[in-house]
Parts: sequence; structure tokens; C-alpha cells
Amino acid sequence: MRHSDWTLRRALKLGSAITLMIFASLLLVTGCGNSPVAPTSTILDDTDDSKDDLTIGDAQRAVEFADSLISPDGSWAAGSDLEYLKDSPNFVDEEANKEEIGILGGAIKLQLDNEELYFVVPKGALDQRVEIEIQGYKLRTDDGRDVYLYECSPSGLRFSLPMKVDHPVSQNDGSPSVIFYKGDDLFDGWQLEQVSPVLNGSATFLIWHFSKYGIS
Repeated sequence: MRHSDWTLRRALKLGSAITLMIFASLLLVTGCGNSPVAPTSTILDDTDDSKDDLTIGDAQRAVEFADSLISPDGSWAAGSDLEYLKDSPNFVDEEANKEEIGILGGAIKLQLDNEELYFVVPKGALDQRVEIEIQGYKLRTDDGRDVYLYECSPSGLRFSLPMKVDHPVSQNDGSPSVIFYKGDDLFDGWQLEQVSPVLNGSATFLIWHFSKYGIS
């Protein structure tokens, strides 16, 4: 009986030790849950060539490349250097359209390279009638990425509810598509507006204010 008691006590101690080790391991793992495992990437911090998906950094470089085709000094305004663009091997298509839209909402249709795009202003987004014009350009970078640039007028117009566009994108489903905006200042850089996943060949974007936009 004494031998049995001693064996039982050893088993209990061993079990307690194992339980304590497991508990300590769990604390170590869960205690790191709030600690970052990698630094947060900036928009242009994109040096991992092993990634299959196109990244935000790729998209910004594409937009800036297309921007440089229109205006090498970094500025961009609707209609500038259009003849130069049409002679460029990177130019694909361009179109402009305008509609007067009021409190009931409406849509502006563009057709670029046989792709129909509708910029939809919902009911209640505006409190008065406004003539809205959108000038669009489609370009293609040297590595085959499609880039769209839009001049939305009147510049600075803001919506109570966002204008929506389901935008065609050449990337694969699940990869990110990105929209950037740019102010009217001559040397304004491109600012990240929204990242949207590509689903069934398009990405949905919401536009709250009028500016220059780049989608890639």
C-alpha cells in the first residue's frame, strides 16, 4: 500500500508539473497577441517581389507613371497634353461627359476602351442642381497594368452621400485595386483614398469629394 501511495503521489506531482508547463506556454503565446510581428508598410514600402498579388505600392507607382505621361513637371489638369498622350504607346482611350444632377440623383456614363462606367450620384447626395463633368483617361503601363485617371468637376464639390462607381479592373479576383486622389495644388502628391478587392472583374469605389482621381 505504501508503494502504491508513493507511486500515486509521484504521478500527481508529474501531472501538476506538466499542467503548469502547458499553462505557462499558453501565457507566453497569448501574451504576444497585441505585439506587432512586422512593421506596418507605408504605401511605397513594397519591396517583396515574392508576392503574387499587386500591392498598394504597385498601384501608386502606376498612377504616378501615368501622371508623368500627361505632365512631366508633376501637375495634371483635364485636357493638358492630350495630343501628346494620344501619340504615346501607353495611351489607350479618353472620353468626357457631363450631366446636370440634383437632389434626386443621377449618373454620368463614360465609355473607355469599350468598357462602360457609371458614376452614380445617389438621391440626397446633393441639395441643389449641379452640372457635373468627368473627364477620363485610360492608359497602360509598360508592364501591362491598366491605369485610369479622372478629372471630376466642379473641383471641391462634396456629397452628403458618396458617389459610387463599379470600376472594371484587369487584376485577378481577390487582388487589391486602389483609388488615389490629388488636390489642385501644382505639386500635390497622390493620396490614398480607398482599397477595394477585385470581384468578377470590377472593384467598387465610393467618392465623397471631387478632385483628380487615379485608379489602378
